[in-house]
Amino acid sequence: MKVDLIQQVNNTSGLSDMMRRETIPQAEPPAKENFAGLLKSMVEDVNEIQHDAAELETRFLKGEISDVHQVMIAAEEASVSFKLLMEIRNKLLESYREIMRMHA
Repeated sequence: MKVDLIQQVNNTSGLSDMMRRETIPQAEPPAKENFAGLLKSMVEDVNEIQHDAAELETRFLKGEISDVHQVMIAAEEASVSFKLLMEIRNKLLESYREIMRMHA
């Protein structure tokens, strides 16, 4: 019985050697971007979305655009993106405060 177990281990180690020899394509690591840069780009994106929505509203009020749906979609997109940004900010502040509590 002990001999059978040793043979099984030897057989499986040969299998694992074969598996290790095969080349498995590795995923490339994502491009490194610092956290501050990521936050800055998110804020800039939200700001741009809000400016675009405000511009569409102004053009609608001037009569240049007759599709109210387009204006409402842009306004809702700006609202949702701003709310998401605020939730991210709130979670970051909450995490920071938790870390500060852990240090105290």
